[in-house]
Amino acid sequence: MESLNDSKKKYNALLDRNSKAEAYLNTHSWLEYETPLKNKDGTYMTKDDGNGNPMYISAHTMFDDLVVDLSQTKKQIETLLYRNMTEYEIWNGFKV
Repeated sequence: MESLNDSKKKYNALLDRNSKAEAYLNTHSWLEYETPLKNKDGTYMTKDDGNGNPMYISAHTMFDDLVVDLSQTKKQIETLLYRNMTEYEIWNGFKV
């Protein structure tokens, strides 16, 4: 398990990514959001679907993964703090 300070830094970075993702969602169409993303070489980005099969990655997939990471990191911090995060901490992160 990561240290509390490392977890707080990770949470802050995820909050920043989440803010940028929300800005993307507000400026792009649903079709763009669902379109598979391409690597610099023009091939489609993929990840393992959990069953050993490749799955195309879209902005939607990346946003879902980000939300999961944010939630897991929040739970990890709360475990290390022995308390729930405050509303301020949830929305604004930590000073580290």
